[in-house]
Amino acid sequence: MATRESAPGADPDRVLGLLGLARRAGRLALGLTAVTIMVRRGRAPLVLTAADAGDSLRQKLARLEPAPRMADLPCGREDLGRALGRSDLAVVAVDDRGFVKGLSALLAAADADEATGSAGDPAATD
Repeated sequence: MATRESAPGADPDRVLGLLGLARRAGRLALGLTAVTIMVRRGRAPLVLTAADAGDSLRQKLARLEPAPRMADLPCGREDLGRALGRSDLAVVAVDDRGFVKGLSALLAAADADEATGSAGDPAATD
């Protein structure tokens, strides 16, 4: 079963910016078909879904083998698509270790901020 992280408090601009860099570097799969191919080739990607992605898409992703690590993005399909040159995009996957590490850190920092209650607290930022 795939593991899923949630990132409602992550900064969407920073996450989308990093995804844009991954796309320019050729390390980003866009859409369900490309993500499925990346997972089946055993490249162990981080699969990211838009906050408003549908249940049927999430079920299809959960059935992928080998089970990828998954996380929810802090933005919707339209914002994700617009940032990556599409009109609408619900799922992407990153297979580069550096980008995965950066995205995981952004998403984990958001989870930590929420857990401590410092999300949105100006005194808690650098």
